[in-house]
Amino acid sequence: MAYFQSLCLQAQVDFACGSPGRAQVQVALGLRLAQGLGMLVAEDSDRAHDEEDILRREVVWTLFMMDRIFIGQNISRPCIPASSFDLFVFERGPLLPERSTGFNSFVTLREIIHHHNNNRTFSLMAVNIHLLSIWEDMMRDVFETRSGRTDTFWHDGSSWSKIQSRLWEYEMLVHPHRYTSVGFPTRVRQDPLTRSYFLTWLFFQVLYSTIQCCLNHPFVLLMKTRLLLPRVPAMFLQKSFEYAMTNSKWVIRLVVELEEAGLSYHDPFLGYLLGIAATIQLEQTVSKKRHVASNARRNFEKARSFIRQLSRQWPNMLNLSNLLDQLTARLRQRQTMDYVDGEYDGAVPPLGVRDVALEQEDIDLMWKIFDYASVSAIPTALRAGEGRESLGSTSSPTPLAQDAELGDMQHWSAGSLDNSDMLRGTEDVYLGASGDLDFGQPYSDEWSLFGKPWSAYFPPDASPSTPTYRPH
Repeated sequence: MAYFQSLCLQAQVDFACGSPGRAQVQVALGLRLAQGLGMLVAEDSDRAHDEEDILRREVVWTLFMMDRIFIGQNISRPCIPASSFDLFVFERGPLLPERSTGFNSFVTLREIIHHHNNNRTFSLMAVNIHLLSIWEDMMRDVFETRSGRTDTFWHDGSSWSKIQSRLWEYEMLVHPHRYTSVGFPTRVRQDPLTRSYFLTWLFFQVLYSTIQCCLNHPFVLLMKTRLLLPRVPAMFLQKSFEYAMTNSKWVIRLVVELEEAGLSYHDPFLGYLLGIAATIQLEQTVSKKRHVASNARRNFEKARSFIRQLSRQWPNMLNLSNLLDQLTARLRQRQTMDYVDGEYDGAVPPLGVRDVALEQEDIDLMWKIFDYASVSAIPTALRAGEGRESLGSTSSPTPLAQDAELGDMQHWSAGSLDNSDMLRGTEDVYLGASGDLDFGQPYSDEWSLFGKPWSAYFPPDASPSTPTYRPH
């Protein structure tokens, strides 16, 4: 087992230090060896308490999680599918003092996914492993979309519908770990024993919301339908975009709460997830509605600031920061189409639908944001210490246009938030809450992408001959 433990540690270090390809090879090697040694097969419950078996589960599920987190570059799916893991789920994770018992033990991932008994409860580690199996499906869907596959995602039976259904089923499992059950991370100040739990809890909360961001991201939805006739249900687009906005604000709120609790999170994967959420907020920084743009700027700057802080430990995070800077600069230079000023009222825009051209550079930049392995890669010369400064060539972020009321966004911090605003609306996304996630301002705005309203891409009541989206 010492070999597998060393392999897991080395793979994590390699990936975080800018060698994702080597890390992916190491994880694949570890999983194939584990499979060949019979470490993935079903276990005898009579021996479930043996330390050797517990250690085996720890190694296998660590490899399982890394195999899904490290997806990217030329690898669009895990080395071994989740259906091949028949051993018991690893249970030895952090617990809250008041919930140290009562969770179902010695269950397989298959049993968790297909359970139909709402009285069963699972540990935080078990639901994290389950969530990463959903992440696996979501990333496969994103990479298939990138390769050119189109999808009527609103139809029953589509990949979008299947993943969304899995997420709704997942919500039924996590009730012991909701806000209403565990409280705020700030309780760490009074109860330091909860520190490990809330750091793991943060991973599950952020990952869940980021999956929703990816499923409902305007860019991903546009890429799914770019070759279809421009007859996409407008209400679906509007609601999916609002859902993406809600979840992206939730991700950023969680980072604020992390800082409020005095917790430090050093995983670059969190920065990657935050970067995806930030792109949704970035789009609304050019909204014509002043309060929407103001909140979006504040949220975006908070996300970018956190990512740049991570880059002090992991220089490859500067790749992600620079991508956000490039998207910001391009958004400011792009003119917003203005023939739909308010909420969509069902009428065809009076000036008709104009041809929409997307710059290929915009598309390429957005796809890079979704590719964790590519974002994490550092050229060999830089890893050797040559020209390291060029990695962070964007030494200071591209500033957003600022309202007078915002002040200097570069110096905004979590401490400047009014506590009553930040803590208002304590329900979490799992309970269907949508209020107060923008730190005090309710959200109401239209779907938009690259500074253009949704009707530029999906004209209402358009005929097949109507000009619509085309690649540049």
